[in-house]
Formats: sequence, C-alpha cells, structure tokens
Amino acid sequence: MRVQERAKKVNARHLAVKGDWGTPPEVLDIVREVLGGVIDVDACSSAYWNEHTVHATNFMDGTPNRNGITDSWRWASAPERKLTAIVNPPGDPTGEWVKGFWRRLVSEWWTGCIASAVWVGFSLEQLVPLQRAIPLNPTPGLSGLFGESVPRLHPMSPLLSIMVPDVRMRFLQRMRDGSPPRRSDSPSHGNYLVLLHDRHPSVMMHQLRSWKNIGRDRGWATNRG
Repeated sequence: MRVQERAKKVNARHLAVKGDWGTPPEVLDIVREVLGGVIDVDACSSAYWNEHTVHATNFMDGTPNRNGITDSWRWASAPERKLTAIVNPPGDPTGEWVKGFWRRLVSEWWTGCIASAVWVGFSLEQLVPLQRAIPLNPTPGLSGLFGESVPRLHPMSPLLSIMVPDVRMRFLQRMRDGSPPRRSDSPSHGNYLVLLHDRHPSVMMHQLRSWKNIGRDRGWATNRG
C-alpha cells in the first residue's frame, strides 16, 4: 500500500504529489489471486490503509523497526511457511524512496525472507530511476537462494514478470476524517505491476500461470504472454 507524506508541490504526473494514495481494489484482487489469497506483509502502509483495503497480516509504517527501506522484513517471518508481500512505494521528487523500496524488496526476495511479492508501480515513470537502483548486500549470515550476491534487477528483468494495464488505474485517496478512501484521478500516467515469483516449482508454476491468464483475460501486456 502506498503511504505518502505531504510533499512540496510538484507536477502530479511525476512521483510526488500531495496526499496518501492507496492501491486500487482491482489490483489488490490480482495480488491476492497470484499470491494464494494471503498478503503477509505490506511494506509501505499504515493502520488506515490496512484497515480499509489491504488487510495484510503485518504492515510496515515507518515507525522504529518497521521501516520498509532500512529494516529487514524478517521480523514478520512466519515459521510455518514463507511470506508473501505487496509493495506500493511512496514517491518523492528525487525517486530515492522508490529506489530504496525496490532495493529492499529485491534483497528480501533474493535471500528468501520473502517467498513471493507483487510490486505496484504507481507510474511507468518509476522505471527510469529504477535503472540506477544499486543492490543491497544480503543480511549477514543469510545466503541468497540464487547466489551469495544480490543482483541489480530492473522490473523488466527476464527473471521477473511485468504487466502493464491497457488503461490508467486510478488510485485511492485517503480521507483525513478517517472515513473509507475514495477513487482519485491520479496518476495521470500509466501504471505497471511486477511479480517476484515463488521458487518452489509447483507454487511458481501456479503463480506464473495465474499472471499469464490475468494479462490475457484483460488484454494487458505482459512478458509472460
């Protein structure tokens, strides 16, 4: 879920705008379908968004030990199974928050703290700064499942699955009185979704099949088509 602090006024087509912007319900339906019905961790959230829309088992809201960029997500680990996650990062004029959350997501996934996740791209313009996202080193003592070093992965990497809707998805806007969010007109650019799939063969095949079918049924572009 996207939680965005008030920022100085910038062009709304870019990454930083005023207000709090939440993931559209149709996107949350896709996330739950692909991840098996459960969202264990929302890395960019608040009590407001978790109550009204996401309903994740755990959420990170920037408080001590729950900062989705600087803190590992291992605190949320469930011993009986690997975790699923959603990441809808807050934007800022420099793109540093988007890069920070992407780096953390790739690290958590690569090292196995998160089994699978969906990244919700508020705007296609995020793809530009993410080319410069330097990977994080693995947590000390934690080996990567594909290798020791966390690679530099872009959302369009062949290892990942990207999907681009053929219509602009209108995100939700937080109501300051605490009432349920309402549909906004933002962003003015198109959006995208990225799946970081589970590495267990049967789960991976189910997720990739679901991803492909969702894209096909909606007529959305995907590299798994």
